[in-house]
Amino acid sequence: MGLMDRLAKFAGDAGALARGDGTNALAKKGNTGNPLAKKPKEKSELAIILDASGSMKVIWDYVKKGYERILSQAGDSLVTVVLFSDTNDTNILANGVPARRARFKWPHTGDWTALYDAIGRGITAVCERRSSEPGWNGRFDGVSVVIITDGDDNNSVEYTAENIRELIAAVRADGMRVYIVATNAQDAYRIGDMLGVPYDYLVNFSPNREGAESAWTAIAKVANTPQSESTELAIAPADWKNGVV
Repeated sequence: MGLMDRLAKFAGDAGALARGDGTNALAKKGNTGNPLAKKPKEKSELAIILDASGSMKVIWDYVKKGYERILSQAGDSLVTVVLFSDTNDTNILANGVPARRARFKWPHTGDWTALYDAIGRGITAVCERRSSEPGWNGRFDGVSVVIITDGDDNNSVEYTAENIRELIAAVRADGMRVYIVATNAQDAYRIGDMLGVPYDYLVNFSPNREGAESAWTAIAKVANTPQSESTELAIAPADWKNGVV
């Protein structure tokens, strides 16, 4: 089964559950075995989908320092990292590993911006890994996805904006929190409107040291805010983007 087929199957299953007109096949897969068995405590997870295109070069050093600061504050949380430029240079550098092991050699910035492919591959990787874990309850409570970019998509080949909009709607219905943190030049609010990410999950920052540092401070609040299991959509921390410049 190809990647797009898996996405379509997942989005359809999750969407049916959200509408109340079906059951989630992934939830079934995660709940085989003794129904009375104690469900293992799920760790919170921060998934960072990070633009590494050439235009990010002006703030790249601040991005790297901010990421290291996040790891030092993440405790026992799991971390997933997707770095992207063009579609052939979109790499999952960490996939649900403890924060202390989520360090890697930083690449140089690239040329293009395969934003949709990076979001699709990153969220799908998180969903497939967590849904295969024993005792999975069919939800993604505790998972926060933060998309950091300074450009519009100009190189994706696997996913369209509509694909990503459907995927985000499906995972949000199952408790995942999805944020967009973008430079002022690109406007997170415009991108969020296109991809179905609500206002409360969006913020712009200035493409300089002060802006990048304030953006990582906001991301740290996201990472350190627990999300309890709920039948409702995940809710963003009320003050997470206060102070971003």
